[in-house]
Amino acid sequence: MSAIFRRNISLIIFITFFSILISCPSIQTKDLVICNIVTNNLPDAAAIGTFADGKILFNIGNEDSLHLIKPDGTSDFINNTCKLMDSKGSCNYHLLNPNYVIITSKHTCKVIDLMGNIILKNFKYDKMSVSEKNDRFLIMKHKNNEFTEYNVNNIGRISKRISSLYFSNKRHKITEIFSLDNAWGIISTTKGDNSFFSIIEAQAKNKTLIVEELYDYDSTDTDTTKCITNNQINDIQYYCLYISSNDNTLKLLNISNLSLNNNSFNINTTDLTPDIGFDTDTYIHVIPNVGFLVEATAYLKTKYYIFNIFEINYFDQNNAFGELIVNNTYNNFLGSHIFTLPNKTIVRMIENHNSIKFVQNDLTSKIPKNNPYNNPHIKQVYPPNNESIAIGTDKLNITFLNPIDPTIATYISIYYINNTNNDESILRQKFLCTSPYCIISKDFYSLTIYLSNNTFNIPNASYYVEIDDKFIEYKYELIKIPGIKPRNWIIKTDSILGKLRLNSTGSDKFRNLSDAKKSVFFDNMTNELVRSIPIDYWRIKNVKYEDEIDMVSGATLTTFSFQIDPPKTHDINKNSSKEVLEDLNSLIRSQGFTSNLDINNYTGDIDKDYGFQKESM
Repeated sequence: MSAIFRRNISLIIFITFFSILISCPSIQTKDLVICNIVTNNLPDAAAIGTFADGKILFNIGNEDSLHLIKPDGTSDFINNTCKLMDSKGSCNYHLLNPNYVIITSKHTCKVIDLMGNIILKNFKYDKMSVSEKNDRFLIMKHKNNEFTEYNVNNIGRISKRISSLYFSNKRHKITEIFSLDNAWGIISTTKGDNSFFSIIEAQAKNKTLIVEELYDYDSTDTDTTKCITNNQINDIQYYCLYISSNDNTLKLLNISNLSLNNNSFNINTTDLTPDIGFDTDTYIHVIPNVGFLVEATAYLKTKYYIFNIFEINYFDQNNAFGELIVNNTYNNFLGSHIFTLPNKTIVRMIENHNSIKFVQNDLTSKIPKNNPYNNPHIKQVYPPNNESIAIGTDKLNITFLNPIDPTIATYISIYYINNTNNDESILRQKFLCTSPYCIISKDFYSLTIYLSNNTFNIPNASYYVEIDDKFIEYKYELIKIPGIKPRNWIIKTDSILGKLRLNSTGSDKFRNLSDAKKSVFFDNMTNELVRSIPIDYWRIKNVKYEDEIDMVSGATLTTFSFQIDPPKTHDINKNSSKEVLEDLNSLIRSQGFTSNLDINNYTGDIDKDYGFQKESM
């Protein structure tokens, strides 16, 4: 049969199995069910991985064959792959780009293509690792620490390079090899069970390994350790994530400043998620160009966390947390059931009663981002950093990536930045983040902060919001969220006062009105100004009217003052307050054509020569 597999659209997979009923509905939802395999005897299924061109490879344990889903919608299977090993033991599979599969069993390795043809025959090894890009692999034999690197070149051919590595201290025994893009990381132990880290690149001239001790590393459980390379210009950073042997928490390892002359490097470690309290099962997956996806059993529930190594400094303890993306309580598959795709999506194999579902999850909105607030728990704020609000604004909003609950009250403070006195901070309002000042939304994702309406009281001024640490706690995790440090959330006011006046005829008419009718006239004039731009109704507010003597003619004329506020995110007209004032001034002063202002009862007598002038507040 065939399969339809297209990114970011409905995906349908049809696969032939004996005694398995396959239902693959097309469902237009955020998380797409791309295939549903129904069977009375649920097989042991495992994800192997995704090729660079988007092909997905997985196997069904009791069938002893591999299944391949191609991007063009076709499907193939590679039959009897484990039997190719001539082994009675179980087999493990690894991708090798562009079109190969590595099969290992009992320290024996073989490479086949996707037609099942043997490319490299059986050879023995003691340790093996496949590169991050799945385009080469390294095997090691303990005798003289002999390493053989097999590399797939740009025309798909496999070549090999052999060398031996040495420790200055012969007590070290290599226990694990890690891929670090163009380098290889090596874990070694000594008789005291202490663990050490070394790193070497293929082109390094010196084959002697420099070692740095790894604290809290469990040398008996290396299957969960994963590494990724952040290759910036002139700055290559390697990161590895593993489980601490002491308290079962996550530990992030950073390797930098690798020297090809002597294989020296700098190493740094930090604890992640110290408050989550992982239980027995934790699995680590790599997300290309992002970092790590961690599947963990915490508080008897299986959950997923993302660590965005490429953007966030997790060595800053305020940032040391990943974001919950799925509460996967009822999935019995753990570990080998995830495909991570280059377009920041994952496909999960989920066991549900008597079926296996292939579900695609878009991770884009769930990846924690570096932001001006130095707080990856925050998805967005209103108003955004350095954007303007109207004078008199009385509420702010913060949206989080995960559901939240209030904690023991901490303080929120608003400061005015006095630019005329060396940017002095002047406190405008400080209060405890409790009701009625802090209100959590019904969906538990956002927090609205209510302020006094005179907090933001100066036009064209800058303010900042300061929030103490631990002011909010995640609803489903025992984790308190850090606040926002001073001057990380800047808010500006962009309101302008503008003034127009009536000519002599209009001023005489207005003075003869009753106070009630004068108020109605002022409101209607405001509405006509709004319509003439047009602009969102709330942005122009009437402030006052008064008589003044014209210095040229000596006549007593009536003036009207208006406050023009900055636009909001969803406003149709997003012109600034200054631009709105200039538009009104241009319309009023216009000569040679007629506008709505000229023919309306409330604006027809505006003094064209006076125009619409900016007024100080």
